[in-house]
Amino acid sequence: MEENNPKTTTVGKAFGIASLVTAILSLLFFKYIYISVILALVGAILGFIGRKKGDKVFGSAGLTIGIISLLLTILLFVVLNLLDTVLFYVPDWYKQII
Repeated sequence: MEENNPKTTTVGKAFGIASLVTAILSLLFFKYIYISVILALVGAILGFIGRKKGDKVFGSAGLTIGIISLLLTILLFVVLNLLDTVLFYVPDWYKQII
C-alpha cells in the first residue's frame, strides 16, 4: 500500500468526513426511524471505505458512530413496538380540523 500518496489520503479523508457527517445526521434524525437507519448505514459504509483508503481517524469515528446509531435506532424501534406505542401520533384535535 502506498501511504505517501497524497491522493489516497485526500480521498480517504473525504470518505471519512462524509461518514462522520452522515453518522451525526443519523443521530440528529433519531426520531425518524427510517431516515436514521439509512443515514447510519451510509455513515458506516463510508467509514469503512474511508478506513480502507487511508484515513483512520475520521473513518473510524464515522464507522463507530454509524454503528452505534444503527443499534440505538433498531433498539428504539423494537422497544416502541413491544410497548405498542404509536410512532407517528396525530392529536385528536388535528383530526377534527381535517
